[in-house]
Amino acid sequence: MKLLFVAAVSHEKLLADLLKEQPRYYGIQGQYFMRLILLGLRENGVDVRVLSNFLGASYLPAGNACEQTIRENGIEYNYLPRKRRGGYIGTWRKAIRFIKQWKKDAGYEKAVVLCDGLNFTLLMACHLCKWLYRIETVVFLTDMPRYLAKGLPARVRAWMQECIIHRMSGFMTLTRYMDEDLNRHHRPGIVIEGMVDASVQRASAGTMPREKVCLYSGSIHKIYGIKRLVDSFLLMNRPGWVLEIYGDGDYREELVEIASHHACIVYGGLLSREQIVERQKQVSLLINPRPSEYEYTRYSFPSKTMEYMLSGTPVLTTKLPGIPAEYDQYLYYFEGESVEAMAGKLTEILSMDYACCLSRAKAAQQFVMSQKNNVTQMQKLISIL
Repeated sequence: MKLLFVAAVSHEKLLADLLKEQPRYYGIQGQYFMRLILLGLRENGVDVRVLSNFLGASYLPAGNACEQTIRENGIEYNYLPRKRRGGYIGTWRKAIRFIKQWKKDAGYEKAVVLCDGLNFTLLMACHLCKWLYRIETVVFLTDMPRYLAKGLPARVRAWMQECIIHRMSGFMTLTRYMDEDLNRHHRPGIVIEGMVDASVQRASAGTMPREKVCLYSGSIHKIYGIKRLVDSFLLMNRPGWVLEIYGDGDYREELVEIASHHACIVYGGLLSREQIVERQKQVSLLINPRPSEYEYTRYSFPSKTMEYMLSGTPVLTTKLPGIPAEYDQYLYYFEGESVEAMAGKLTEILSMDYACCLSRAKAAQQFVMSQKNNVTQMQKLISIL
């Protein structure tokens, strides 16, 4: 099978160079997710090429800018020009010309385009190719365009995106609610809520002594429930326990102020992915307080959930609608999301026999490593291609 992956994705070396210059680069989680897709497809014997309009190279010195075509890890990355002469129309023309030629070279048997549904420019190009040249196009989505739009022009564009998405040949979504909403014509679809890297063998954390620390890492925006988590931890008033928070967002200044007055709250700023992964294995509990009452949570599966499970450390999270029932035996859930209810659940978990907690965490780690790795997950995608 031959597949053209159309998205704003970067090859590994370019992304590493970018992170040296821009450590707060916003799209890092999306880049890791797309790379796992590419490597998983390759390991399943799919001949993968990439067409990308990744603009991250524009942040680097001119001497480090990527070439037009680069081959890495058996995958060819083809970059559209960074200077958009002719605006969107110029980019569409170049993308359409490339996709048409790729399809001609690949032949008409077992060749398909896999496109990022959140990238409006490339989605439109793929839609035109599907309509003009009958090229089968599967779309993958990690969010709903409607929830990313701010302002009237953005909302209009999001509406157009979703209209185009409805007409795609197949769907790869994060949750069943997303598939039900966007796959209105009941075309082939698969739900892949996330994945871990099959090539990374994580040793089980076992029963090693753990620090009396609860940890949250990720975006620290108030909308994600961080303030509620901090308030519940302070209300719990459990001597000797510390809540560590890593990340950046609109709650940072207030968090710094709280941490300066309460020794049990520690704000650690931004750490590298490697540092966060290592720290997750040293603490006693990983927490995700994202509120479940918002409609958008039906369409989301936080990437940190799988990252947490991979660490071998117990995980306490809100019961988001987008989390499938198969995860219930591996996670601990807040039973209520008020400050008082969260404080009560924290007290309950931290009072449990920790050997039992670690046993569940080990089972969670084995579950994601064996059933949710990128090679296994991409086998599911290939089944609908």
